Amino acid sequence: MANEYLAVPREAPDLQIPQSEVAVKVSCIDSTTRVKLPMGPFLQPGYTGKEFLTGPAFSFLIEHPSGKMILFDLAVRHDWQRLPSYPQWRKLGWGIYVEKDVSTILSDHGVAVDDGAIDAIIWSHHHWDHTGDPSLFPSSTELVVGPGFKVAHMPPSNPGSTLMPTDYEGREVREIDFTAKLFKIGRFNAFDYFGDGSFYLLDTPGHTIGHICGFARTTTSPQTFVFMGGDASHHGGEFRPTEYLPIPKELNPSPFKRRAPMCPGHLLEEIHPHNISTKPFYYVTESFAHDKKVADWTIDGLGEFDCNDKVLLLTAHDDSIVDPAQIDFYPNALNDWYEKGTAMKVKWMFLGDFEGAVDAKEKGEAAFVWAKTDFEITSHRVLVAMVDDSIDDDVDVDQHRVGVEMTCRAVLGSSFSPFDTLRNTPSRYKRARTRPSENSGSEPASRASRGSDGSHAATEAHEHDREDSEVSSNEDDHDADDDQNSDYSIQDAEPGAADTADTPQSSDRDSTKSSTKAKVKMFKKPASDHPGWTSTTMWQSWKICCEFVDRADYCNPDLFGMYIYNDGGRGIVDFNKEWRRKRPNLKIMWAIMAGMMHWLRLQRDDWTYDDDGEGTAKPVELVGCAFLTALNEIDRRAELKPDSEFRDLTLVMAIFVDWAKYQDNVLEMGKDPGTAPFPGAAKLMAGLEDEDIEPLEGDAKVDRWEWKAKFKEFESHHGKCYGRGDKPKLGGTQHDITKMSRSERASYAFDHRDPLAHLPPKDIKAGGLVLR
Repeated sequence: MANEYLAVPREAPDLQIPQSEVAVKVSCIDSTTRVKLPMGPFLQPGYTGKEFLTGPAFSFLIEHPSGKMILFDLAVRHDWQRLPSYPQWRKLGWGIYVEKDVSTILSDHGVAVDDGAIDAIIWSHHHWDHTGDPSLFPSSTELVVGPGFKVAHMPPSNPGSTLMPTDYEGREVREIDFTAKLFKIGRFNAFDYFGDGSFYLLDTPGHTIGHICGFARTTTSPQTFVFMGGDASHHGGEFRPTEYLPIPKELNPSPFKRRAPMCPGHLLEEIHPHNISTKPFYYVTESFAHDKKVADWTIDGLGEFDCNDKVLLLTAHDDSIVDPAQIDFYPNALNDWYEKGTAMKVKWMFLGDFEGAVDAKEKGEAAFVWAKTDFEITSHRVLVAMVDDSIDDDVDVDQHRVGVEMTCRAVLGSSFSPFDTLRNTPSRYKRARTRPSENSGSEPASRASRGSDGSHAATEAHEHDREDSEVSSNEDDHDADDDQNSDYSIQDAEPGAADTADTPQSSDRDSTKSSTKAKVKMFKKPASDHPGWTSTTMWQSWKICCEFVDRADYCNPDLFGMYIYNDGGRGIVDFNKEWRRKRPNLKIMWAIMAGMMHWLRLQRDDWTYDDDGEGTAKPVELVGCAFLTALNEIDRRAELKPDSEFRDLTLVMAIFVDWAKYQDNVLEMGKDPGTAPFPGAAKLMAGLEDEDIEPLEGDAKVDRWEWKAKFKEFESHHGKCYGRGDKPKLGGTQHDITKMSRSERASYAFDHRDPLAHLPPKDIKAGGLVLR
C-alpha cells in the first residue's frame, strides 16, 4: 500500500467514531448554483492558469429511518439580487448563476416542502452562498445554527446583520450547544443530532463564528460516512495531500485533459510550493478567515478525516465533481459510494486545476507565485496602488516607488517579512510587543510551523514593562497654543490604563500653559532593552485606531443594509490638520498615522472588495502620500533609522505594507480588460515587471511628497469619487447613521425599514452601538 505513494504515509489517527447500527439516507443536491470569484483574495499561492475560484454550492438532504428529513445548507437563493451585498458583487464583476432554489428542486421530485416535509434546515454558517431562502419553507421548519451564531450574526446583538429578516422571522432558531454532552469525533466537538449515532454535527470554527459541518453514517456494515464540509475548506488543495495521504505515484484516472489516462504524480510534486508530496497545495488567506489560525487547525482536521477510506469528504464548492458530474447527485442517494469506489475516484480530481502550472513548469516558467509575501513584489504593488497619478503616461512613479522601498529597507532590512511580524497583532487597547517569526521562508508561518499533531508554533506577546522614555514637548517645537488646539493629546497612562482608557478626545482648551508644557511621556520600555524584539505598539495609536473604527462604522452602509456610501477622509483629515500647524507635533502626527495604519489593516477587506476601483485609488493614493510624508518628517529629525526614538516604526511600516499589498487583489483585475479597476491598471501592472529599484538620492526636505497639493486636490474632488453630486465634508458625519432621523434611515435602507428601530433615540444619540 505504501508503495502507491511518493512518500510513505504516516499512520492515520483514530477518529474515535462511536458505533451505531442506524444509518441515514444522504443525497447531495446540485443546487444549480455556479459562482466565479478571483482566487487571489482567498487562497495562496497563485498557480499559473488558476486565476478564479469557481464552483457549485451543494445542499444535502438527510433522511432518517423515522421519516424525518433535514437539509444541510441551502446554497444560494434564486433571487440573490435581493441580498444586501448584491450591489457590491455586481460592481466587482463576480459571476453568480442560480437556476432554482433548493426548495423548488425538492418539490420537483415530490417532496412536500409546503406541507412541512422538511423538519429542519441546518446552516453550516451565515454566508449568502449557504443560507438560501428559508422563507420558502413553512414556519414549522426550524433553523439550526452553530455555537455563537445568534450573538455574532443576528439582530439585535448585530444590528448590521447581513441576514434577511425573512430568513428567521416566525420560526424557531436553535443554536447547537456542543458542551451539553461533550464528546469528540476526530479533533472536533460533536453533537448527536438524532440521538442514535446516525448523523452528527461537528464544531469546525475558523472560517466564521458558528461554522459547523455534517457527518452522516451511510452504511453500518461496513461503517461508512459522508462528511459535509461546508466552507471549512473551499478547495481540495487546502487539505490534500497530507502526511497521512501523500500524492500517489500514478494518478489514474488522470486529472489532466492532456495527460490521459494516467498522470505521473511527480509532476504535481514538482509544482508544489515546497516540492513535497505530504503538504497541501493551498493556504487560506488571513482576510478570508474570521480566525486564520483556528481555520488552519480545522483544515488540518479535515485531512485526518479525508485519509480514512471509510469517509467521503465533500466540501460545498468542489468544482472538480461537477460539469460533468462525478458522483451520484440527487435524486440519487450517496449511500453506496464506498461500494462504487467514489472517494478514490474523486479525491484527486482537484489537481486538474494545476494543469496550467505543470505546463508552465515544463516550459521553464513560474508554476506559482506567493503574491502576498514577497517583499520586493509587495513594495512595487504598494506604489501602484497608492499613486493614482501614475495612470497618466507623463507621470514618473519611480520617485514614489523608491521612496517606499528605501524607507522600508532602512528600517526593516532587506530580508524583512511583514507577514511574520504581524503574526500576533495586539488586541484593542492593549500595549504589546510583536516578535518576528523565526520562519523566514515565503510560506505563511501559521501553516509552515504547524506540528504534525495540528499544534501551532504561535508567536508570543508580552506586556510592556513600565519604564518610560520622557520627551519634552519643547523638543518638538510644539508650543502651548498649538497643543491646546490639537485634536489628540499624547500622554502616558498608569499601568493597566491602556486596557480601559477612553478614545482620545480634544485637549482641554482651558488648560494652563504649565500643564501643556509638561513633559510628554510617549513610549514604553525601549525595544533595545529586549534583544530580539524589534517593534512596539503605542497604546495611544490603538486608542486613535478605535476612534476611527467607531467613526467609520457609523457611516458604513454595509453594516446597516443601506444604499448610501460613507464620506471617507477619516485619518487623512486628522493627519493633515496636524501637519499644517505652524509648529506640528511630530509625535501626535505619527500617532495619528500609526492609528490609521492599525485601522486600515482591520478594514482591509473593505478596501480589497471595494466596488469602485477608481474611487478607491484616490483615498489609497492619499494614504500612501500621508505615510511617506510622515516618514519624511521623521527623516528630517534624523530618526528614520533602526534605533529610532519612534519605537513602533518597524511595526507600523509592516502594517502599511501588509495593508497596501491587499490592493494587489484589486489591481489583479486590471489584467482582465473587462474588469479593470481603473483606467491604465493593466498597463501599470505590466510596466512594473522585473524593474530594478535604484537608491533614492537627496536628503529629506519640506513636503517632499507634495502632500499639500495632493490633499487639496483630493479635498476638491472627493465628493465626486463615488458618483454623487454633493461634496460631503471630509471626515465628517454627513452619512453618520446616528445623526439621521428614523425616516431618513428608512429611506436609505434596502428593506425601507429603520435598521435602528429597536433602539431608543437617547441610545442612538449617545452612540456606542454594538456593531461587531
